[in-house]
Amino acid sequence: MDIALHRSASDIEEDLEYYFSEQRDKHNQIRPSDDIRSFTTDAANFTEDPGEDGIGNVFHPFAPFSLDRIFIGISFPLFSNNWGAAFLRHLLGLIKPKGAVILPVYPEIQARDQGLWCRSSLENVFRSRSRYIGISNIWAENDGVMSMRVGRRWPPIIPSTARWLFEQTPRHAVALGLEDNTEAIQKFWQSEVQRLWRLGRYHAVIEQIIRNQYGPRRPVRLAAIGEDAGLIALECLYSPYTRVTRADAHGSKESPDALQALDQACSTQEHGPLECSEPSDTENLRDVLCITDSATLDSNAAARQLAKGGTLILTPECAASNPELGSGFKEPEYYSDTVAQRLHPSIPIYHYSERIEEEIAQQTESHQSAFMVLSKA
Repeated sequence: MDIALHRSASDIEEDLEYYFSEQRDKHNQIRPSDDIRSFTTDAANFTEDPGEDGIGNVFHPFAPFSLDRIFIGISFPLFSNNWGAAFLRHLLGLIKPKGAVILPVYPEIQARDQGLWCRSSLENVFRSRSRYIGISNIWAENDGVMSMRVGRRWPPIIPSTARWLFEQTPRHAVALGLEDNTEAIQKFWQSEVQRLWRLGRYHAVIEQIIRNQYGPRRPVRLAAIGEDAGLIALECLYSPYTRVTRADAHGSKESPDALQALDQACSTQEHGPLECSEPSDTENLRDVLCITDSATLDSNAAARQLAKGGTLILTPECAASNPELGSGFKEPEYYSDTVAQRLHPSIPIYHYSERIEEEIAQQTESHQSAFMVLSKA
């Protein structure tokens, strides 16, 4: 069975057209089967086969090696970072030995600016051939399309909280299912799974902001405040594209012991320390402060925690409250939550999806659902 992953039900037609069109499939190499099934991240139907007219949920725990091909739609928000790489590695474990994961790739410069996948980023993470020995498991199918297979060896473990999502949540769901508690299963998927999925996307934007502000090699001290602080801090420590040397988490939903256990489950590599100190600690100034809850936003406290020229990042939920930050910060910049790129009135943002281009154009004008980024004066 072929399946396709979409952002939402309204994106299905455009996503499938991308792969069915002659422009992308000139030689009938990647044409999906006529009975392809569609899955979205917000569907309430957790089933392996939702039927021709039905829509399943992307996070249904499929059996390993059970799918022929997985098509990732152009609307599906999959970024080129550790979280996205761990997701692709998970998908490789679902396809049959002769199956493939087929996804859109972007030109190098556009992919770098938006944090999306391009050919070189895929090959850097997943290519398993040695020089000229063996067949590469990354194939260029047509313009803007590549496919992935399991090559000579399995891809390396990628440190990310996505590992916990894909390895532990199916076990939790099975345990709940054995108790025949449908309501508990739905609640679990809607709360924990959707939360981790949202934070995986958020981290991609935060990572891009840090990379744009400080580059990939400059040491960065980071703090995160809010219920999601612990998971965001961990992902920032795992990132190979920035150099976060220390991360502090304040007000995290997860306890320090839970974060330590999660870290041990998700990462096999050494990284900077994760601290759960008090937000009032101003002895250790931070370069980056990320706030996820508007209730925890205090402009004076934020200014005290940041070093001179430091960066304050407000997630869309926090930025939506239109906070007054005073003269301690410069004029804000805004980043899209759809592609990890700064919004600028005179610079259009291009995407394979016309729907997403229109949404980003509207977001550029309204700043709705955008990240707010401010530099300390």
